[in-house]
Amino acid sequence: MNRLNPFTLFFYLVLLSCLNSVTVFSLPDNKLEIPINVDSPRITQSLNGAWKFFQGPHRHASKENFDSSRWQWVSVPHTWNTDIIKKTGYYKGHAWYRKTFHAASKLNAKRVFIRFEGALARTKVYLNGKEVGAHDGGYAAFAFEITDLIKFNSDNQLAVMVSNADNAEIVPTSDYLFTRFGGIYRPVELIYTDQVCISPIDYASPGVYLKQQNVTKKKAEVEIVTKLDNGYKEAQNVLVETSISDASGKIIWKQVTKPILKNGLQDVSQKAIIKNPHLWHGKKDPYLYSARIAIIKKGKEIDVVQQPLGLRYFHVDANEGFFLNDEYINLRGVSRHQEWEQSGSALTNDQHERDMALMEEMGVNTIRFAHYQQADLMYDITDKNGIVVWAEVPITPPYKKNNKKYKENCRQQIIELIRQNYNHPSILLWGMYNEVHIPIEHAQEFQKLMKTEDPTRLTTAASNKKLMDRHEVTDLIAWNKYFGWYNNPHDGIGAFMDGVHEKKPNLKIAVSEYGAGGSIAHQRQELTPPDPTVGQFYTEQYQCYVHEKNYKVINKRKYIWGKYIWNMFDFSWPIVDRGDAELLNHKGMITYDREVKKDVFYFYKANWSKMPVLYITSKRHIYRDNPTTKVKVYSNAKNVELTLNGEKINKKPTQENGAFVWEDLNLKKGENKVEVSADFKGALLKDTCTWVY
Repeated sequence: MNRLNPFTLFFYLVLLSCLNSVTVFSLPDNKLEIPINVDSPRITQSLNGAWKFFQGPHRHASKENFDSSRWQWVSVPHTWNTDIIKKTGYYKGHAWYRKTFHAASKLNAKRVFIRFEGALARTKVYLNGKEVGAHDGGYAAFAFEITDLIKFNSDNQLAVMVSNADNAEIVPTSDYLFTRFGGIYRPVELIYTDQVCISPIDYASPGVYLKQQNVTKKKAEVEIVTKLDNGYKEAQNVLVETSISDASGKIIWKQVTKPILKNGLQDVSQKAIIKNPHLWHGKKDPYLYSARIAIIKKGKEIDVVQQPLGLRYFHVDANEGFFLNDEYINLRGVSRHQEWEQSGSALTNDQHERDMALMEEMGVNTIRFAHYQQADLMYDITDKNGIVVWAEVPITPPYKKNNKKYKENCRQQIIELIRQNYNHPSILLWGMYNEVHIPIEHAQEFQKLMKTEDPTRLTTAASNKKLMDRHEVTDLIAWNKYFGWYNNPHDGIGAFMDGVHEKKPNLKIAVSEYGAGGSIAHQRQELTPPDPTVGQFYTEQYQCYVHEKNYKVINKRKYIWGKYIWNMFDFSWPIVDRGDAELLNHKGMITYDREVKKDVFYFYKANWSKMPVLYITSKRHIYRDNPTTKVKVYSNAKNVELTLNGEKINKKPTQENGAFVWEDLNLKKGENKVEVSADFKGALLKDTCTWVY
């Protein structure tokens, strides 16, 4: 193996940093030793890091000996559309990635698979000049076996074509609702297994399904289905040892099965019964067991897969709402798009974790991961932290009802979503579609597919259409309604939902989206409704007004089983020019760069969080042209005291849903100091700001 001396290494690092000052990169993996534990039953090798990249179509890029030395270095996960808002360009089309990796000779008895957690949207993979496989869809993982193509004790040339061009055969077909960034934007890895293994290529799932068949507070019955793959031509005698451990690591159940495996795939089913189970109970108690499935041959473990197990039961009542383990829970949360300013969709684990921390700070107990499958890490976090998840496929406008390949891709993405995420206890809802004109026959077909894949969870969908028969196809249904923004009257959400409830009393309904745009650069004392489609001035004050109005109405209606804000974060939208930045949706609680929490963030934090909150709104409206003003404070304290320019205001504020408001206060010429204080369970809270008249 060739090695680089320190001086050569330093030279290449400096040269590459000059070529690309934005992208973080490293040297090709085959130039460095990668430590691998060959004694591990299953070995994973990351292919993240340095890849060669070419933006555009190329006739010869898949060839084994193609010279990519003049291509750009990038670091995978990567997207070529890091930020369309800053007008750095938005490219839709083909692009190529190439990487050289070394396969150690000591692994030559293994089977080898390659797994992409996400590449958008049409992907073709080549190894050493041969096509490995193709995948259509931008949000689910996909995997291929490459055992017959890989070269051991040698360098291997991996080439990947990715295209985010509009495509009528792939869901979603275009950027109508959100940006399809393109690229290998999630991690890539090699998986080395024994010839007999738990299959990594059952729609890129873990190959293990923990089917909760009957769960109560007294007993839990779980069927463990393991998909085994025998790569030998001859039948093999193995043991399948499955154990369930509690949170302390103590094994509480174990079973050993002795199947005789013929060549190819075979399911092995085992049934666990756990008495007096410790239930997964959302944020209150997100208790997790762990299931470990080991394949044993001649006394040695040859493959192991471990999965989370959160035991729970749940249902929705058309009048009383959502229940988890027989306890009513008022589901209130947000939707989230997987993108950051200057990063696009190629997010780091730190960025995903930061998003989760911000949502939890605001006090959400549920998240609608709209409008597509998101990073594996996000579901891991929601499992551990007790956040109820609505997971959905990207069946969004326009719906191509007459395109057979489009419909087949819908089916494929439904199967991928469910199988890859089957074992996550936080996922209680599978979302079928969002705002599409889908024929009822297609909805019925997808409903049958979803219930076949997973009869244990509830299906739902998000509609912006009037009440119709197809709303009764899924187990639950929800509406995207923007009263005070796109819809009138401003408090009309209650009348709309009541009307649906009265016409269809057995329909289980929710609000899947509500909200309004708001820019931190736009401030005004008067509440002026903007034009929601082409308006250029979106004040924070009006955004807060819309949310306060809607929240007041929907929060007191128990039959609304879920209430979801649109959206937690500002995000790019390639077809709009609104507010203070074109190509941006301003409806977030937090800015696109995650640097500023808008005023409305603190409204929900005051209502949903147990953390102390005391926040003066309109702080960014520093310069005033009207001496008469109101002071509005968001707080979860019982009482709030206000001081203006050193004088205590004795006038009592109005108080509703955490909003304390003092009307008709007078500012003096020049600077005005606003101070508030409150007692929160014995702790003194303070906040202050300065306004200039």
